[in-house]
Amino acid sequence: MSEDARIHEPRWFPSRTAPSVAFLLTLPPLGALVTLVGAVKDGRLGIALVPVALVLVIYLGLLIPSEYGLDDDHVIVRSGLVRLRLPVASIRQVRSLRRDKRTGKAFEGLELCFGEGRFERIRIAPREHGRFLDQLGELTGLERLGDDLVARPSGDTTST
Repeated sequence: MSEDARIHEPRWFPSRTAPSVAFLLTLPPLGALVTLVGAVKDGRLGIALVPVALVLVIYLGLLIPSEYGLDDDHVIVRSGLVRLRLPVASIRQVRSLRRDKRTGKAFEGLELCFGEGRFERIRIAPREHGRFLDQLGELTGLERLGDDLVARPSGDTTST
C-alpha cells in the first residue's frame, strides 16, 4: 500500500441493532423508571436509585455506543468501556452471518476469524455491511466472495 493510500485516521462504522434487540433493550430502563416513580411516590427515593444506577452503568458502560473502525493495521471495536484493537494482518476469513448457529437467533453481522479456535473469532455488526467488507478486503488482501472475505487461491496475486 502506497503512503498516499495509507489510512492515518480510522474510518468509523456505527453498529447495527436489530429492531427486536432494540425493543428488548428498552425494557430495563422502563422498569427502572417505573421503580423510581413508585419509590418517589412512597417517599423511598434511596431504594429506587440502586436499580436506576445499575441500568445506567450497564447501558452507558457496555452497550452504548458501539462502533467499528478501520485503519491500516487494525480493526477497532468500541462498545461502551470495551476497546479492542485487532490486527488486520491476523484476519484469515470474514463470514457473513444471518443466524446464530448455536442459539438459532437472528444475527445479521460479520464473524472475523483469526484462527481455528473458538476464542479466535469475534462477531460484529456494522451498519454499512458492504462498505465495511470492501474496505476490510482491501486492507487484508482477502477476496470478496458474496458477503464473505476468503483467502485468494494460491498463486493468484491479482487485485479486484
